[in-house]
Amino acid sequence: MHTYNCKGTYYIHRRLAEKAHISTVEETHAFRGFRVAERLAYKQAVSEWCLRNAERCLERDSLEEGLKWAQLSGQVIGVDYAPLTFLQLERQLLIAASRLPGSILRWQPRRDTGKRWLHVLDEALPYGGHTAMVVRWMQLDPHDDQHNVILLNQRGSVPDSMLRTIQNKEGKLKILDSGTSIVARASKLRQYAWENSDVVVLYTYTHTVVAPVAFGIPGGPPVLYMNHAAHLFWTGCAVADIVLNCRGSEYEREWNIKFRGIDVGRNATLPIPLPYTLRGCCSVSKSRDVQVAARAALSLSQEAKVILTVGSGYKYVPLPGLNFFGAAELILQACPNAVLVAVGPTEDKYWQRLRKSTNGRVLALGLQTDLKKFHDAADLYIEGFPFGSTTALLEAALQGLPCILAPATAPPPFGTDGIAVDQLSRPTCVAEYASRVIDLVQNLEEGAALGKALAVSVARHHTGSGWRDYLYEVRARIPDEHRIYPLRNPVAPPEYCKNFWTAYLSRFRPSDALTIAFGEAVLLGLNPRPDEILKRAVIRAQRIRRPRSSQSLIILSLVSRVTSWLSPRCRIRVYEFFIYYLRPSGRIMRMAWQLRSHFKTLGKVRRAHAR
Repeated sequence: MHTYNCKGTYYIHRRLAEKAHISTVEETHAFRGFRVAERLAYKQAVSEWCLRNAERCLERDSLEEGLKWAQLSGQVIGVDYAPLTFLQLERQLLIAASRLPGSILRWQPRRDTGKRWLHVLDEALPYGGHTAMVVRWMQLDPHDDQHNVILLNQRGSVPDSMLRTIQNKEGKLKILDSGTSIVARASKLRQYAWENSDVVVLYTYTHTVVAPVAFGIPGGPPVLYMNHAAHLFWTGCAVADIVLNCRGSEYEREWNIKFRGIDVGRNATLPIPLPYTLRGCCSVSKSRDVQVAARAALSLSQEAKVILTVGSGYKYVPLPGLNFFGAAELILQACPNAVLVAVGPTEDKYWQRLRKSTNGRVLALGLQTDLKKFHDAADLYIEGFPFGSTTALLEAALQGLPCILAPATAPPPFGTDGIAVDQLSRPTCVAEYASRVIDLVQNLEEGAALGKALAVSVARHHTGSGWRDYLYEVRARIPDEHRIYPLRNPVAPPEYCKNFWTAYLSRFRPSDALTIAFGEAVLLGLNPRPDEILKRAVIRAQRIRRPRSSQSLIILSLVSRVTSWLSPRCRIRVYEFFIYYLRPSGRIMRMAWQLRSHFKTLGKVRRAHAR
């Protein structure tokens, strides 16, 4: 049983338990109903089926088809928490890299002038994420370096902020044709990197294979990997000369070593770069006029205590014992003059219910391009859960807002941690989280001092000269040239993290990995056919799949053989049509089972009469 530091916190915990329908003595990680082990085993089986197809393609020198299957293998397993690296997949990517066509390359690094950096992204998006990280790196770099960017799979227009920054740094932007093959893009990336860069930095999506194949041979510019998804599987462990941990968390370093097999010497810290607009360190906090103007622009009461939270809507989806909305309701009931402003989520059923239960004191405003007015209007910032937003919390802290971390039952790396926020103590549970927020709302003067100290810490590590010090350390550790590293058998991630992440994903992602793999394979122009190993794995997983496993396998086999002449999208529609209309809860299957039961009963009656 948890122990709490005050009677009020215990009362809050009781109220939260009643809302979540769990016992106060029950552990918050009550994920038994999610069948975590079965889900992970099933997805691993589908991923290994994709990899077997990749191996067969590589054996017959069908390189493009093999890489498509390899990427699909990473995509299936990449959303889950086990394993964090897939050795068989890494080996296949290295084999493919050695067979990549192209001319003989000679790498000639600059010695006397500034370095040529090549930032590699799958695509540059208009909001936050990798794009903001690259742009801020280029802006903060004090050296006389050239920064180039290459986009491997750009679908929309490139953000103006990136175009301007590349131009200011006298760099180049290269966009590869997303319609060309994986082999062609990997060959072009390798050639461009060898001819135009001294150091390569990868910000690629976790499952993509273009970059690992392009840099899967020794020689050429050193390769740095930005560890932007510490909680997920990603490809490229064998090709990363240095892994850049962008939160500076001990978890990132420890997990790379234990769960990815990456040596201690290949880990480095380069915190997420933030724009240098520090207000919290000033002797005077934000003026009252600034706050009044911001609240007027947002139609917020000037007397209200404004609580801000920022994150994508899916990050707030409740889990057993981790219900942000239950905690928020109790906070607003205890603080009648408080208003909760949520940037990122749109008003779905959860936010609508919370707004109605608090008499409209909740605003879910969806995606916003400019957070400044929200920071100006707010009195404090609270991190959402079960899945926190690290960059959003750091940006709020930089503005001098006092912050409350997600509870420890949403463990890092799912909740924010790192060198800049280690001074904050994490609430032990949701009840203590709610209690701390209530205390802070009722004592904002005390919170202002905490916010100012946190702002100083974030600025020291994530902006200006403090961030540049980390960049100097990284530059000093860059090897002379790129090499390939031995693959080690890592241990499995902690059980509580696997349980947490699998249960979280099952809330809003379909559990049928086979259907996902089939659809993606058809779109890639592949011909998916289940083998005997996959059939056995799918039948074993029938308790977590809908429709029935044997039925789905029959449909998959028939569709893959009979509809090969159709376009990819038509094949997927045919498959989904049969899957939907032959689902166990559908009218056709109910009638079939009723007829089966009827004929069974009729047979028994006839046999009884025959006796």
